[in-house]
Amino acid sequence: MKKFALYASFIVAIFIALFLVSCWPYTYRYKLIIAAEVDGETVSASSVIEVAMTSQFQLNPDRAGYHFDVYGDAVYLDLGNGRNVVATLRFGPSGGTDLLRFLAPKVFGSDDGLGFWPRYTGTNEARTLQTENIPVLVTFGNPDDPGTLQVVSPDQFPEFFGPDVRFLKAEIQMTREPVTRTIDTFLPWVGDYSAELIATIEMQKPTGYGPTMPDIIFRRK
Repeated sequence: MKKFALYASFIVAIFIALFLVSCWPYTYRYKLIIAAEVDGETVSASSVIEVAMTSQFQLNPDRAGYHFDVYGDAVYLDLGNGRNVVATLRFGPSGGTDLLRFLAPKVFGSDDGLGFWPRYTGTNEARTLQTENIPVLVTFGNPDDPGTLQVVSPDQFPEFFGPDVRFLKAEIQMTREPVTRTIDTFLPWVGDYSAELIATIEMQKPTGYGPTMPDIIFRRK
């Protein structure tokens, strides 16, 4: 009887250990960086994004999966003379795609998030984003007014900001720096759902569709 009790306790301990390990989040951070040329000078801004992956424990391995949490702010780049560009946290035409949680593994060439995590976490490696992986870029005629949002593509910088301004690149760089929480310094209405909804409507205008959750365009969690 004692042997059975010890055996049962051992099995329970194994399941508890597996459960605790499976619930421990794998986290990594990267800088989302955008750069432009203004009057021949390079200007850039960045925001640190954190992705936390938590495995979902299942007795049946075929049903196991992962839960993702993303933290961080959009990137605000001051171009001078009242001009600005913001790299939102949405992707695809008018922001209809949520790519943040998969962006780093995709750009670094790893389909497996768990395989990506130990290899690149803690490094400073960087990758330039190809066009399809660049977040939706927007500009505000008045940063205090979400209704002045306009979507701007990289090749439209001279049209929107003048011939002295051109888009240079967007990239991500692995980092251990703290998550960025500054977007409301530049866009004071972030966090106000009704204001974010106004921005969302403006963001959808070029294509007629776009993000359906206004509160994740400029800030996550």
